[in-house]
Amino acid sequence: MDNTAAVNASPLIFFSRSRRIELLLAFAGQIYVPEPVAAEIEARGSKDITARVLDETPWLEVVPSKPAPDFIADWGLGPGETAVLALAYENPGMEAIIDEVEWGRAMDNVCQLRIYVKNGPVS
Repeated sequence: MDNTAAVNASPLIFFSRSRRIELLLAFAGQIYVPEPVAAEIEARGSKDITARVLDETPWLEVVPSKPAPDFIADWGLGPGETAVLALAYENPGMEAIIDEVEWGRAMDNVCQLRIYVKNGPVS
């Protein structure tokens, strides 16, 4: 998957609230939102700005989530973070946009993924 990224809830919330969701396009032309991340956002209610942005932004695509490899699942992250990292791991070239700096560094070192956190790449 070329020029794609998977995103976790916190970056979506941050960019939605700042009314700058288009800044995610600086990472990739197509942004995937794993189902557990979408469920977390949608649980906030239809009046929530991030839920509306997720529903109204065509390049934010909700995708099914597969079980994570054991070494990712064993890290004990939340379902959203786990799904984002698993999706990026399963699709070479896909980037991950998360807000967990320490886990991002670990994943970047173990899997050679390009992982971004809110304040920039971890490597």
